[in-house]
Amino acid sequence: MNTTKSVDDTEAERHRAKMAKRKAVQDAEVAEKTHEKGLLIVHTGAGKGKSTAAFGLALRMLGRDHRVGVVQFIKGAWHSAERDALEKFGEQVSWHTMGEGFTWETQDLQRDIAAAERAWAKAQELMADPSFGLIILDELNVALRYDYLPIAEVVETLGLAAARLDAEMPTLSGGQAARVGLAAVLLSRFDVLLLDEPTNDLDVDTLRALEDALLSFAGCAVVISHDRWFLDRIATHMLAFEGDSHVEWFEGNYQDYEADRKKRLGALPLGGALLGHLQPRQQRRIEQVGCHVAQPA
Repeated sequence: MNTTKSVDDTEAERHRAKMAKRKAVQDAEVAEKTHEKGLLIVHTGAGKGKSTAAFGLALRMLGRDHRVGVVQFIKGAWHSAERDALEKFGEQVSWHTMGEGFTWETQDLQRDIAAAERAWAKAQELMADPSFGLIILDELNVALRYDYLPIAEVVETLGLAAARLDAEMPTLSGGQAARVGLAAVLLSRFDVLLLDEPTNDLDVDTLRALEDALLSFAGCAVVISHDRWFLDRIATHMLAFEGDSHVEWFEGNYQDYEADRKKRLGALPLGGALLGHLQPRQQRRIEQVGCHVAQPA
């Protein structure tokens, strides 16, 4: 019995055109990457598989003949199977377990700070060695959270742009405040996100980071936006308010929706046809601000 879903010619062509457009976007992004630079990845969140993801990346780097360095800031009171496995690669792996266990186990603040400082010194030594392709700083964020290390020094050493780490929200610009707010929301474990015009005041790098975060978000994100390029990148469904109290539910991104809308309603030319799709209050607003829409000949 053949259970393969049948696809008609129209659906197949629509899929082909959609994938061709997506490939063009991806190819253009890859072509833009002409400058080689380091990559800083932060894994955080309880029970998210932080170490698992990091050691998986380590295996990928080892498979490409790169050296891997590991510095563990907190762990140290127990032996790990990951260390046994990776150390079989010999000198290709440099593993340093510098911690002495969690703070509730040592119960000695000065001892914990000293251990973190030794681990940070070793991390700096490895980062200065160009032979390493990947360095894993395991639970560095925990050491920072408990103030075992000066965060400003760590940020500077990691090569991040100068950050206003102690700035208060009211002193930030609109773009800076938006980035802080988005980061706080995306790092929290929500099932549903409601983002109202999230691309306003964002620079290109932050916009790309937002797109990537939403594409990997496991929950449901409801996004209100006028940025059609952004919607093309992240939307899987559209809820479009088309006028006359009609709301259209569509499966696909903005470009797909626009093609479907034109098929259903036809193109909306400037002039009387456009005015006919405006609500009365919108027409009054046009008259108030003195806008003129040319009538068709």
